Amino acid sequence: MDSSYIIKVKSRPTAPRKAIVEQKVVLMELKLIYVHFDNATSHNSHAITKFLQKNKIICVAHPPSSPDLYPCDYFLFGHMKRNLQGNTFKTVEEAVDVASKILFSIPKNMLCSCFENWRTRAWNVNQNDRFYFK
Repeated sequence: MDSSYIIKVKSRPTAPRKAIVEQKVVLMELKLIYVHFDNATSHNSHAITKFLQKNKIICVAHPPSSPDLYPCDYFLFGHMKRNLQGNTFKTVEEAVDVASKILFSIPKNMLCSCFENWRTRAWNVNQNDRFYFK
């Protein structure tokens, strides 16, 4: 995935985009939108930087060597592991199907809690010279 793909996907009209447009009023009230990017090359390309500036989106840089800020590391992988533990699968397709069902069954309040946790972790990292302490 490169920067041109990211911009095309954002610009493409799709059904999920309709839900985003319906919530546009809420986003407009925020005045500022922050996006947490890791240090991937595609996130730092000129095209992405220009797109973010044009849309007044503030990029929150990811501190180097700080996996404690990745929601997948502190939430998702553990959640998936607990739910998949003890299962055996006959095919890759069966494993993917079960994993997909687990992902899509995560309650909205659990996801909201995960991202509230991310905000707390990010604040702690910024307050402690880019290191996180539990």
